Amino acid sequence: MNRYLISLTPIDRFFFGGDMTFTVNEKETEFTSYIIKSNKFPQQTSLLGMLRFLLLSNDDTAFNKADQKINCQKTAEELIGERSFNPKCNYSFGKIEKLYPCFLQKKCGSNWNNIQIAPADYGMNVNFENAKPALINGQSIEIPEMNYDAKEYVEPVYICAGNCEIKESKIFQEDIRNGINRDITTGLVQENALFKQVFYRLKKGYRFAFEADIKELNITAYSGQLVQLGADSSMFIIGIEEQKAINDNTEKQEAINGNKVVLSSPAFIKKEDLKSVRFAITKTIPFKCIQTNVQETKSYNRNKEEDHSDKYNLYDIGSVFYFKSNEDCEKFGKNLEKEKEFRKIGYNHYKVINE
Repeated sequence: MNRYLISLTPIDRFFFGGDMTFTVNEKETEFTSYIIKSNKFPQQTSLLGMLRFLLLSNDDTAFNKADQKINCQKTAEELIGERSFNPKCNYSFGKIEKLYPCFLQKKCGSNWNNIQIAPADYGMNVNFENAKPALINGQSIEIPEMNYDAKEYVEPVYICAGNCEIKESKIFQEDIRNGINRDITTGLVQENALFKQVFYRLKKGYRFAFEADIKELNITAYSGQLVQLGADSSMFIIGIEEQKAINDNTEKQEAINGNKVVLSSPAFIKKEDLKSVRFAITKTIPFKCIQTNVQETKSYNRNKEEDHSDKYNLYDIGSVFYFKSNEDCEKFGKNLEKEKEFRKIGYNHYKVINE
């Protein structure tokens, strides 16, 4: 099995969708808005879907590009698995063994350096020595001292090699478009149809990247192709570099010696697993994914709710969790790793810090 570094360079603006929609759903009005903004990063499920289609579309035995249909279901299943990601089921994705979290890269001369969003407590100087007790939702917690003002906006920053700080506005540029929502069947303009859609562009010298473990298949020949990722036909140039051969039994585990956990990807965390947390600085994001299989001719049907998974609230990348002991920290990390379905596609990754 080989590990590949896969880069994605947008050729224009892009839109990574979430749960927000233009159209008011009679059953669910929580996620409707006049202004819809793209996420800055793609979901790991989107990366998986893009990679599955890349493998499928480059195999003439399995897929007919002209008709955009699968020729041989058995070959397709061997190549990309029978079904898409489901948080409740341990599905195989064929030759795709594992995905790792998406991150950004910055071009420095002829090299590309990895950059990561700074932890949520970056620059806050969190101190528990003079922590004050508080009661929130019936639970007693400690509020540490920290130089944080809720009324003051602090622009998110990214950390590059050598602890170099890059403000988010230096990486992402908004591209705002106005539009009118129409009925998908009749084409008629709907009531309250005006909307504003916020796309993003990456500024020059930046690109997305992630790693993937692929077995029994060399995919470097697909480098340089155009791939679609996200909504509104967002297009990217894919780059693929082979990293190293790996062994399933020797893969390095997450470090667990410390008293603070920083999420290096969004993560699904059960409520009971949060009981040992001393204090946390977090942000949550809604998550659900489309359910498909290789027998279907369409990727989705927007009128059928059963084509989607249940909704989840994931803790966003950069969220920070503090613990009183190394033992509590270690147990928390192990619980993150127990969510094997999420871990398999690049969620629930973390770093442990000893302070």
